[in-house]
Formats: sequence, C-alpha cells, structure tokens
Amino acid sequence: MDWTPHQPAPVLVVDDHAGYRAVMREVVQATPGLSVAGEASSGEAAIEVLERLAVRLVIMDKRMPGMGGLAACQIITERYRNTVVIVCSVEDSSFDRVSPYGATAVIRKQDLSPAKLQDILASLA
Repeated sequence: MDWTPHQPAPVLVVDDHAGYRAVMREVVQATPGLSVAGEASSGEAAIEVLERLAVRLVIMDKRMPGMGGLAACQIITERYRNTVVIVCSVEDSSFDRVSPYGATAVIRKQDLSPAKLQDILASLA
C-alpha cells in the first residue's frame, strides 16, 4: 500500500460521539499521507459510506449503539479486502481481541496521534 503524502490515502472516521469524530478528523489531517474522505456515527452508517466512497483506511470506535465497531469491522474487511481497519477504544484492548474481526490494529482513544498512525501504517509497508 502506498501511504505517501503525495497521494493521500482516503480515511473514514467512525464514532458515535461527534466530539471524538472531530478529534479523529484533526489527527488524520495532521498525519502525512492521509486525508479525511468521510465520517460516520455508527457501524451501519460506515458500511453505507463505504458503498459510495473509495476508502483505504477506516478508524472506528469499538463500542457504538446498534452495530458495534467489531461487527462492522468484520463486514468491512470481508467486503472491502483492500481496506484497513483500525479500532479505537477507551479500554485497554489487546490486538488479540480485535484481530479475529479483521482489524489491523487497535489504539486506545487517548493514544490516537499522527505518530501512532504513522507507526501502524509503516508496519503495513
């Protein structure tokens, strides 16, 4: 995957709290090689957005009303095989708990930063 600033990878940010979606957008915009393509407030809405937009990366809350992030992650990674999903959680989640759903990584919400995203993306290269 090409994660260079010359061709920013489109990102979908997903969280049921508008305030945290704003934080996610800011972090994505501050990360070289990424650009915000869209946002959603639920797992169901994320899947609908992906039907309309070509997205390379989804950063998604683990717990949301309705379809949670893990269920949505599983559907997304099955339907859109080239889309990377990073799960965010306030809990200290281990990767072992999210990887069975197709997630590439898990980040604690309080640790989300451009440097953390770059580390994850570098591991995909």
